[in-house]
Amino acid sequence: MPSEEKSIRQLILQSIDDLATIVQKEIQLAKDGLVDSFKKFSLGSAFFFVAFLLINVSLLFLLIAAAFGLSALGLPTWAAFLVVALFMVFLALALFFFGVKSFKKVRGTKEANQLARETRQYLRENIKRPVREYETSSEDADLPPRIEKFQDLS
Repeated sequence: MPSEEKSIRQLILQSIDDLATIVQKEIQLAKDGLVDSFKKFSLGSAFFFVAFLLINVSLLFLLIAAAFGLSALGLPTWAAFLVVALFMVFLALALFFFGVKSFKKVRGTKEANQLARETRQYLRENIKRPVREYETSSEDADLPPRIEKFQDLS
């Protein structure tokens, strides 16, 4: 009988060790996956950043080309660059106002608004606020008021 108990005990201890090993390996696997994902995300972000910079430089060259194109059509060079600059300012202002309009439309979800209303209503109905009575003593004039009683918010 003792050898049987010992073997069961050893099996239980071995099972606990195996479970601990499994958990450690799963944590290591998750960590390795996160590190790999972060590396791929960083590389993708770097590619997007470089593409963004290149598109901005290209846009600058396109605007210069448009200004010289207007100049070739007969406008003085300064006027052609002024036309392109005014167009860009107009476009930037339009996009800015569309952005402001879009931000003004942002509202919390209906559920969150409803929960906030219910919470305010509950607080009004169930929370009591302190009634402050001031003492007339000149020594206590600078001290905060004492809370003597509580009364309903309503």
